[in-house]
Amino acid sequence: MVAGSVVATESYVNNIGVGLASASAVGYYLSADPVLSANDVLLGSTATSAVRAGYSTIVPGTLTVPASTAGGRYYVLFIADYQNLVDDGNRNNNSAYTTISIAGQPLATREQTAGYELRVGPVPVHAGSPLRVQLSGPGPRTEASLGLYNNLGQLLATGGVALLPGQQNQVEIPTTGLAAGVYLLRLTGPSLNAVRRVVVE
Repeated sequence: MVAGSVVATESYVNNIGVGLASASAVGYYLSADPVLSANDVLLGSTATSAVRAGYSTIVPGTLTVPASTAGGRYYVLFIADYQNLVDDGNRNNNSAYTTISIAGQPLATREQTAGYELRVGPVPVHAGSPLRVQLSGPGPRTEASLGLYNNLGQLLATGGVALLPGQQNQVEIPTTGLAAGVYLLRLTGPSLNAVRRVVVE
């Protein structure tokens, strides 16, 4: 599927306990691995009714994969009672997952830099060191916005710069706390649309 697609899902919540499981919700997460962690992306949730002991309920869901998600193989995690509202003596059996392959949105087919030359460096950049973005040339006076995204499409850092023609306009994007890997830097603004891959080591 392509990033930005809407996906229909169906899961089951089984109450294997001895008492009534009160109403809660199933949360859906996009993850790089089958274990829920703080950097996974919540795609949505579906409310569930109370379930009697020994019974189960079908939970339909509709999820939207973020359009900024990089292409690759991912896990969709299904987390029963993801808000921890139910008194549950064992939460280790509250999760399941399935794998999906995502084709990332193609990089801009018609890059727009408004007459400016775009330079990004250093590449690779060491985590903790600033990523320098330079735009120079005879372009118009305008505002440029920059965003650094991980492979799950999460926005991790931002920057902005007022572009002046004939000047070396520069902005630094922080990389503090980033894990080693490949990220996407997106440049947007009036007549500005460009993407660069950035390697952090």
